[in-house]
This record gives sequence, structure tokens and C-alpha cells, in this order.
Amino acid sequence: MPLKTLTVIEIPNGENSDFDHAAFDPKTRRVFIAHTGRDCIEVIDHDAQKHIATLPGFPGVAGAVADDGEVLTTNRGAASVTWLDAATFKAKAMFKSGHGPMAQRSSSAGTWGSSPASAMSTRALHCIFTT
Repeated sequence: MPLKTLTVIEIPNGENSDFDHAAFDPKTRRVFIAHTGRDCIEVIDHDAQKHIATLPGFPGVAGAVADDGEVLTTNRGAASVTWLDAATFKAKAMFKSGHGPMAQRSSSAGTWGSSPASAMSTRALHCIFTT
């Protein structure tokens, strides 16, 4: 069955820009999108179907993973991983990772989450740092 467009949510400064991975946090019902071309994270309120925030300061952001009110971003331009609170958008910590950090979300059993909304419903967060 082909996908059907339900709505379009405009992202500020999104035209002619580059995006990477996004993640849905089931606790806050927000979508966190790596806006690589602008070095920021874009936040969408899933239920309201609107853009609610642009979070600056994520150089070369390559992805986001989220669960239970927590978000991790991988920042290739700063060789770091940032840990955010999904409700307040405040950084809890920043970890240096070496060149080319990437993040992966999996369950403690080593399988991907099964939530139909996001595939992010399990509890364990595992970071993989690559060179």
C-alpha cells in the first residue's frame, strides 16, 4: 500500500537544506529532527502537528534517538553526543566521542523497538561511536 500524505509541517529555514535522522519520543509525543544543514535540532509536536522549537548549537548533527523523555544527538562537527531533556530541551550532558559519532537505539534483547508510531518503545539506549 502506498504512503499517503496527511499534512505538511513547515520547518523554518528548511527549504534547500539538509536533514538527517529523526526520532519520536513517546513520553512527550515530540519528534526531534536532525537539521544537519543548519546545525540544529527541529522539534515537532506530534499531536498538534506543528513545529514548536529550533534548538541551536549542534554542529553537524547527524541523528537523534529518543525514549522516555530523553534524547541523544550525534554531532559530527563537534565530535560529540548531547543528552537532552525532551520536555525542557535543556542539555543534561555533552560527551566527547572522537571522530564521527553515530547513535543506535535498541532494546536490551538486541532487537529494534516495536512501537508502530516510532520503533522507539524499548528502554535501553546504546551509543556506538565510529571512526
